[in-house]
Amino acid sequence: MRVGLFFGSFDPPHIGHVNVVMGAINSSQVGRVLVIPAYQNLWKESSSKFSYRYAMSCMQFDTLPFVHVSDVEKDLAGPAYPRGIPTYVVSGHRDITPEEFEKFYVPAIVDVIDTCNDNYDDCEFVVGDCRGCDEMAANFIANYIKENTDDTECPPCILCIYHMFSEPRFRVGVAGQDGFYHVDMVDELNADLCEDDDPYTIDDCPIVHYVGGFETDRDRDSAMTNASSEDIAFIRSKSKWDSGTAENILRRHTMKYLNPSFYGQQ
Repeated sequence: MRVGLFFGSFDPPHIGHVNVVMGAINSSQVGRVLVIPAYQNLWKESSSKFSYRYAMSCMQFDTLPFVHVSDVEKDLAGPAYPRGIPTYVVSGHRDITPEEFEKFYVPAIVDVIDTCNDNYDDCEFVVGDCRGCDEMAANFIANYIKENTDDTECPPCILCIYHMFSEPRFRVGVAGQDGFYHVDMVDELNADLCEDDDPYTIDDCPIVHYVGGFETDRDRDSAMTNASSEDIAFIRSKSKWDSGTAENILRRHTMKYLNPSFYGQQ
């Protein structure tokens, strides 16, 4: 199903906005429309408060079941800047099946790593700490690092887990003496050592980075978007179009719309 994105100030929302949505639906080009009020219109000196415009938009489109009004832009009140290396947020449903992950995520993740490595670029994956897709992605990427690292100082990619509060819902890696968590590949590294070489310890293994302290899932997800440049995500179109994963994708589209130059667009 194609989803149309309708950006605007909606100050106030009016029948003209409704007609635009109805025209898009009647054209059969899209099956649903996401209405996205701007937090701050760059081409207007002043506008009504975002909370007012969002509430009025919800009321205006309330009778249209194929329309969802998103408040995703309130998380983007300030400018967002992508990282200096290709950085991908991996997100998805909590009830994703192993088969879905293998079909929709594994090829995309591996393709990103291969493309970056072919161009001699580093790449980073950012994931949350929810059960389901987040945990599957973190474990897959950590295992990929373990199986494909020849030089401990140059792993094929970087893994960073963003989490709620002081402790994540799950941990990937083993705690080292240096205070960091590491991908455990001590046995693999020591297997090829000469007799006189000093053995590797967990501290010598690639680090799994953690960023925490977020009070809500939305705060965490917004920070992940701000720290990255692209998304790898899968949505079940019939039931999950208004999910947190869909909101992550919307947030990215909003960032590209507001800050095209940071994404190499004109």
